[in-house]
Amino acid sequence: MKPKAELIKHMKKRRKLSTFLPSLKAIFSGKSIFIIIFLLLFTLSVILFTRFELRPYFESLYWLVTTAATVGYGDITPETLQGRILALVVMVLGVSLLGFLLSPVNKKNCQLKHW
Repeated sequence: MKPKAELIKHMKKRRKLSTFLPSLKAIFSGKSIFIIIFLLLFTLSVILFTRFELRPYFESLYWLVTTAATVGYGDITPETLQGRILALVVMVLGVSLLGFLLSPVNKKNCQLKHW
């Protein structure tokens, strides 16, 4: 009888876990995973730019936003080779993120035109 009681206890724990897992799947769905990855990469870029160019974090964050948004005012520019390579990566990431975020809008617009 004891193994049966342990089996029932195990099944109850498993049910609790299975109700918890769908909520994790909803949190870490396709788009949210990409956004989390982009945020981590942008945070890493701020830290690296601060170290490569010896600038304060706020200036590095300002540089990241203007570079990722492809505005590039030119008031803060990378001087080192590492900083310039990082700028290229941030530009590509910024354009990719913008395309990723705007693609549903474009898809909906295309569907409306066909209607």
